[in-house]
Amino acid sequence: MSKEKIQKTELQERLQMITSGNHGRKAAIIFDGDVLIQNKPFKRLNYDPVNKGNDFVIELEEYTHTIDAPSDFYLSKDENGVLTAIEVIDNGGKSCSLEFL
Repeated sequence: MSKEKIQKTELQERLQMITSGNHGRKAAIIFDGDVLIQNKPFKRLNYDPVNKGNDFVIELEEYTHTIDAPSDFYLSKDENGVLTAIEVIDNGGKSCSLEFL
């Protein structure tokens, strides 16, 4: 498994690619070690930069989770290069992950 940090300057483009390439995949959202929701179809990711709200939104079917003041973004892929998770760290150091099932 590999983990890659995404720079904020390339985030919008990468999120569009992730959303279009993974729409409908079953996923889970884990926040600070707790499973918030699981086994729901993935809808989309959205990031509003600091000058437009400074939040990161993960949407699954019937559930939306917002991370305020995100600071770091990571993609995890399996040995075949398939996306397995997106991790967002907020300014307080808490982690939120979208994990594809």
